[in-house]
Amino acid sequence: MQSLINKLGSLFNRREKLQIGVILGLMAIAAALETFTVGTIPAFVALLSNPNLLQTNTTINWVYQLGGFSSANNFLLWSCFALIGLYIAKGIYLAFLNYVLYRFLYNKLVATATRLFAAYLYKPYTFHLQRNTAQLIRNISFEVEQVFVGVLLPVMSMATELMVLTCIALLLILVEPITAAIAALILGTALIIFNQAIRKNIIQQGQLRQQYQGKMLQSINQGLGGIKETKVLGREDFFAHAFDQNCAIAGRAKLSLGLANQLPNLFIETLVIVAVLAIVAVILLQGKSSQSVLPTLSLFAIAALRLMPSVKRIVSYSNSIRFYKSSLDAVYQDLISLSQEPSMANQSNSTDPIALTNATSAKQKSIVVSPLKSSHQSSYKYSEKLETHNQANHTDRISKIKPALDIKGGENAQKSEYLDPNSTNAQNQANHFQKDQVAQRSPQLSFNHEITIANLTYKYPGAEQNSIQNVSLVIPKGAAIALVGSSGAGKTTLADLLLGILTPDQGQILVDGHDIHLHLGDWQRIIGYIPQQIYLSDDTLSRNIAFGLEATQIDRERVGQAVAAAQLEQLVNQLPDRLETIVGERGIRLSGGQRQRVGIARALYHNPEILVMDEATAALDNVTETDFVKALESLSQQKTIITIAHRLSTVKNYDRLYFLQAGQVLASGNYDRLVESCAEFRAMALANK
Repeated sequence: MQSLINKLGSLFNRREKLQIGVILGLMAIAAALETFTVGTIPAFVALLSNPNLLQTNTTINWVYQLGGFSSANNFLLWSCFALIGLYIAKGIYLAFLNYVLYRFLYNKLVATATRLFAAYLYKPYTFHLQRNTAQLIRNISFEVEQVFVGVLLPVMSMATELMVLTCIALLLILVEPITAAIAALILGTALIIFNQAIRKNIIQQGQLRQQYQGKMLQSINQGLGGIKETKVLGREDFFAHAFDQNCAIAGRAKLSLGLANQLPNLFIETLVIVAVLAIVAVILLQGKSSQSVLPTLSLFAIAALRLMPSVKRIVSYSNSIRFYKSSLDAVYQDLISLSQEPSMANQSNSTDPIALTNATSAKQKSIVVSPLKSSHQSSYKYSEKLETHNQANHTDRISKIKPALDIKGGENAQKSEYLDPNSTNAQNQANHFQKDQVAQRSPQLSFNHEITIANLTYKYPGAEQNSIQNVSLVIPKGAAIALVGSSGAGKTTLADLLLGILTPDQGQILVDGHDIHLHLGDWQRIIGYIPQQIYLSDDTLSRNIAFGLEATQIDRERVGQAVAAAQLEQLVNQLPDRLETIVGERGIRLSGGQRQRVGIARALYHNPEILVMDEATAALDNVTETDFVKALESLSQQKTIITIAHRLSTVKNYDRLYFLQAGQVLASGNYDRLVESCAEFRAMALANK
């Protein structure tokens, strides 16, 4: 239990812990109210049965005299009104308490889910290579909710019920100490025995629920994610059956929790009724008259009626905490692991749960997510910070491109014909992609001369051999270079290292002598990446091109220029809503070649100085590929182009080709030189013809 409380506590900052303390204080007041209302009914019953108490009972007589009542009946009438008011006030207070409690919980739930999602987004790329997406979705969508609804809420609610139970028990002990103590001993012993009997099974079932809920999501992702292959191969039954099996196991686990919560109810109800009747029997055996023991009996009866649901809820809360403890473990582990990553060591001690940094001593762009410092308010700070960050980038890039858009005629107008010979907007296309010579801000890292890869070595976590081994090369600014070689040669790994999403085990990547990992934010802002598999969201074409920007932040002129450069104009003209057409989940309403061109337009929209392309033309038809290659050639003096290529026809005119084999550069040179000097490359070139 101590470990569970410590893990829960680590999710809250000092302010939130104070808020929890206030809520617990309000719960203590609620417990006192419950006890007081339970005690007033027997007193009222005693007064009804024996009006002489107005004279003999000191407390009642004092209230009677203080109120100046004219008669006993008048006093009883006002006592009725007072009890009604008391119960109404108690109900209003409890409603207010529940509002405060649930508002706090669900605000924190939203903040933690956002925090965990952001943590996953900012995790190193290698983290995502090793984790299943279904597990991450499960943690964000289900496990975070269960941390608060299935663990924290029961903990706090159980604290309230224990306060109520303790106060009422003390009241009963004051009235009938021996009888109350015996009843408490019997009931407590029975509950402890029952609790221990089901404890282990509940924990195991909770772990099963978590495991198979993740597998349910995995079955959904696999079946629907590859829906075309699923239907062509007739695998609908396979995925439906896999989902059914996983769902059944998760369902049985939840069934065990339901049974554990419901079965004790009959047992507890029977035990409480037997205890009350036993108390009646004991009192009668003592020779006391029924009239004299009526107030005591009514007190025990009302206490039993109030305690019975409390005991049931305590059992239910205890089961829920054990069942969903695995949810807390999963969320806690992922949040705490992020704050312990080496890249966190040199970050500032921000009180925000999420802090975007470009720390000069960090090896990875990272996010500080301290489990000890978070709040719903902080999550809003994060979103505001992120929005400001995006707006700054957007404004900065617009300011960079607009001076170039004002340039007219000259050599640039001729170059624009390579982009789209048939376009009336050719001048704007060329101007859009021309390098802006107007100085804007001075970033920490700028690219003016060359990229140097020095003795680069990298091995994937868990791999036995290096994927990249002691690679060194130089890429001058404005050059077009290609990484070629057979599958598994290390081309994509080298590109990922260049992108900064992988950190080398040895060696450096230098831009004008500066390590990119010391200026990763600046480095990635000047890179455009076109992957082999383009991800498109279920959104408009324009928002997929200006990926990650709100509709109000999108520069429509730049979208149009990127569309023209990526040979997408014909497609846009055919779409019913043109750039505002929804492309479907993962771009399912577009062909493979069309999706690829959207990816190209996305990279060009941000006006990068460097284009990194991983088989970017693989899905294009020959005509479109030829046009795009011509467009790239027109950019050769304005952008540095790095291409991973299997189809050598697309890189014949590149300045330099690097032929990789087993993670090393076997040979380099232009296309003709490699054909002459490298037998392996020559064989590859012949196979491509």
